[in-house]
Amino acid sequence: MNIISLCTLVNLLSVVVSQTAPLQNPAFQHVSVGSTVRMNCHTGWYAVGGVHWYKQKVRENLQLVYMVRRISYPAGRFSGEFNETMNIYTLVIHNVQRNDSGLYYCAGRKSYLNPFKFGKGSRLLIAGSPTIVLLSPPPNEAFSMETVPLMCLVSNVISDTLPIHWNISTWDSESWTESVTVDSAGADNIRNHIIVPAGWKNSIVCTCSVELNSTTSLVSERVSYHRGNWNTAEKSTDFRPRDPKPETLYADLAFNEDLIR
Repeated sequence: MNIISLCTLVNLLSVVVSQTAPLQNPAFQHVSVGSTVRMNCHTGWYAVGGVHWYKQKVRENLQLVYMVRRISYPAGRFSGEFNETMNIYTLVIHNVQRNDSGLYYCAGRKSYLNPFKFGKGSRLLIAGSPTIVLLSPPPNEAFSMETVPLMCLVSNVISDTLPIHWNISTWDSESWTESVTVDSAGADNIRNHIIVPAGWKNSIVCTCSVELNSTTSLVSERVSYHRGNWNTAEKSTDFRPRDPKPETLYADLAFNEDLIR
């Protein structure tokens, strides 16, 4: 191999190394308004000119929010930190607000001759506590129905794959998820349905629930029907860690006919 070929190979290898995509962490953060958050971008190499941080909201284009350099200066609520030993470029957001929710991408390049390489993104969600509501028809309509539709509405959650469980006394059936929507803050809202046959009217107690993680769950307000009367339990806090004898966690009972069609 001659000297020219060797130099060409070295240059190609340097370009390949420079194309390594930055690693971002954490992949997801769910925090409350007023918190301070940090998102790390580990390039593995010194990023010439610094690392650009972009935010993308639902159905919007990327927006440059801050550049982290070797020496960074605060810009409003945004600031940066640089770990020279590890080549980590950290975006810091102080006093986060609801409109800070979105996907954040870092981008950098090893030399001005290389294209920018983007990380895979870090999702930031600033939203209220998750809620769960059991929706059912008004009593005067339920009396005349052959089958009764029920809907479990779960809001402000972070995954569209969360399992929805129905607990209906004296009867069991499979439910289905009609839709998952994402609100302006980036939170998921899940609508899960079940159809109960007319025979349920003799006596029923019904709740729906969702497991947020191994220690926390949400359970809707209990709805019961017995001898021609609808009853709902008193409302309590609807977000609480699970214990060996979990209390039922309640939410408001409401009905919107358009939502269950």
